[in-house]
Parts: sequence; structure tokens; C-alpha cells
Amino acid sequence: MKQMTVAAIVGGVLIAPIALPLATFSLYGWEMNRNYKKQQEAELAALIQADQTDSIIGVDENNNGIRDSVEAFMKDKYLDYRTTNALLNRYIRSYQKSIDIKSVPEAERKQIYYDIAMVEECGTSAVEAIEKKYKDNLDDHRRLYTDPILFEYISDQTDINAGFYYVDYFIKNKEQIFLNTEKRKNAKMESDRLVGDQYKVKFFDKGTSLEEKGSKCFAFARGSEYTELAQEDEINSLIGLDDNKNGIRDSVEQYLNKNMTNGNAKYLAESFVWAYHRSMDIKNVPEAERQQVYYGLAMITQCFEPLLEWQKQNAIRNYDLHYKPQDRGAYQIVQGGLLSLKDHEYVGILQDNAERLFLNTPKRKMVKLASDQFALNRYKPVIPLNDRMNQEEKVKVCMAYSEDRGDKGKPGMK
Repeated sequence: MKQMTVAAIVGGVLIAPIALPLATFSLYGWEMNRNYKKQQEAELAALIQADQTDSIIGVDENNNGIRDSVEAFMKDKYLDYRTTNALLNRYIRSYQKSIDIKSVPEAERKQIYYDIAMVEECGTSAVEAIEKKYKDNLDDHRRLYTDPILFEYISDQTDINAGFYYVDYFIKNKEQIFLNTEKRKNAKMESDRLVGDQYKVKFFDKGTSLEEKGSKCFAFARGSEYTELAQEDEINSLIGLDDNKNGIRDSVEQYLNKNMTNGNAKYLAESFVWAYHRSMDIKNVPEAERQQVYYGLAMITQCFEPLLEWQKQNAIRNYDLHYKPQDRGAYQIVQGGLLSLKDHEYVGILQDNAERLFLNTPKRKMVKLASDQFALNRYKPVIPLNDRMNQEEKVKVCMAYSEDRGDKGKPGMK
């Protein structure tokens, strides 16, 4: 018994220096977590109380579709990742419109519920998929430096995580934040009864892998950048503001100039925009130039996949030839290949979101519909790509097209 007592005392003396800091650390961690939760609760309460005006949507003095108090909250968080900023804005605008769906034109309602459902099903899946891919390939430098999404995640991990955190934050707290008066709750209930299951949609089932889900969600998030861009020009003009008269909407041109570093990808994007704008009102394009408009649209659409695959292989070649740890010059070459690949991916995203970006007013939609009906079966441009060509031949033709700046420097002009 005496020996056991001595052992217990000695053991206690030996363990105490370890157990005490652990206990202190645990208490400190618990206190930090408790304080953080209290801070979150206080922030949410302030956001709920911030706008309880008689308006169904709330105060929105700049008319950008986002309640001013919510916009101020997001601005205070210094969210710097443009993809999740755009995704968050897209979700908030759609949810606010769903509160009073009777005030939304019938033709726009389906897209509103599509956006809400897509963001809510995605939640944080996109960033979870990237994190999993990152951890799975942590020891594989070749994969990390030849995958543009992984490379972006390595570069902007903090901003990406913060951005997707707030996407999830607004999904979980949407009713408290946006239905924070009886009038708003009643309006939402009435809207929900009106639409019922009319616009119900499901994107993923239980068999959908995290990687597949994340890939689709991340593409949707990136596409939201163009949706956000559409908000910047909703004037009564058919094309939009184009001060330099080069046939490309100024807001889109500024976006491409700021975010695209690869000249060929940028040219493809500009060519697509230039041709799409002209196709919106084809009757006002000289007859001799109409075929060229549809040639440009078809060429860029068909060249997208061959050029994207070539850029992927180029990124891998750059890594295999130049990658050397601690070599800044080699790093820049590898980075350049990845940025080119990313820029070409954005050309595809631009095409996928063309209607949302360019037909963002009723007038633009009506005129484009009339133009498409007029052009149907009239203009069938001959495209120099066919199924008999191999990948190398297709790339050669498409690279020549993407490098051709035209006689007059205008996109699409031969």
C-alpha cells in the first residue's frame, strides 16, 4: 500500500507538468471557441436587426439587388476571392427575389429557383472537393503544379476558404436574415405557395462522388463571375455601354483586360463577345459580314475542347521540362502554363454563361430571339474542322485562328 502511495505521488509529480499545460490549453481552446461563438451570435443578431423596414426586400439605395445592410456586412469581412463573392451575390439576389415572386417576370422565375437550389446543394462541396484533391496529391508536385484549380487553391487558400464559409453561412441563416419581419415571412410563405414544386430541381444524388460534385459546383461558382458582370450593364441600349466603339461591352472588356493574361485566350474571348453582340441584332449587320459573325461563333465553340486539351498537355510539358525547386525562373514558366490553361477554361465558362451575361434585359432577349429566327438555316458557315481530323490537326487550325488578330485589329475580322 505504501509503495502504491509513493508511486501515485511520483506519477503525479511526473504527469503534472504535462497534464497541467494540456488542461490549461484545453480550457484556453474552449474559451476561445466560446468567445468565437458569442461573436458569431452577436454578428448574426446585428445583421437581423439592421433592416426591419416596411419594405419586403429591404433598403437597397444603389439598386443592385442586395440589401444595403447585408452588403455592408460582407464588405466589412473583406472577402477577396472574386469567385465566391460573385456566387454569394448571386445567391442573395435570387433568394431576395424569391420572397416576392409575384413581382418577378414569369420568364425569370425558373432561373431564380435554379440558382437557389444549385448553391444550396453545393454548399461547401466545391471547397471540400478541392481540399480532398489537394491532400490526396500533396506529395505529387506534378499534379499540384499542372492543375489550375489546385494551383489556385495553393495560392489563395485563405480567401477561398473564407469565401465558401460565408456562402454556407448565408445558406444556413437565410430565413433569420432575410425573413426578419412578419411582412417578409408572410410574403415568402405566399410566394412558396404560389410556385409549389413548379421549379423544384435536384442536381446530385447519393451516388454522386465528392469530386464530381465539387467540379460541377466550382464551375457554377466561376460562372457566377459572369452573372455578377451582367449586373453592371442593364441600360436600355441593345449592346450596352461601348465608349470606344470596338463592338465589345465596356464592362466585359474591362473584366477580360484585368483577368486574362494569355493573349490567345483573351483574343478568343473577345472574338466570341464581338460576334455574339453582332448576332443579337443581325439585321443591322451588313449582309456581306453576317456569315463571318456565325463563322466566328461556330469556330470558337468547336475549337474550345481541342485548345483546352492542348493547354493541359502544355502545362504538363512545362512542368516536366522546367520544374526545379527554388528556381524562380522555372516556377514562372510553370505558372505561365497554368495561367494560360485557366484563361482558356474561362473562355468555355464565358460561352456557357453568354445568355445570362448578354441577354440580361427583356429588350436584349427579344431582339436576339428575333435574330436567331431570322438567321435560322440562312447562314451555315463552313468550318475547317471535321471528325476525320486528329487532335494535332485540329489544334493546328485552332491555334492559327486564335493567333489571328485580323486585318483591322478587330476580333473575328479576317
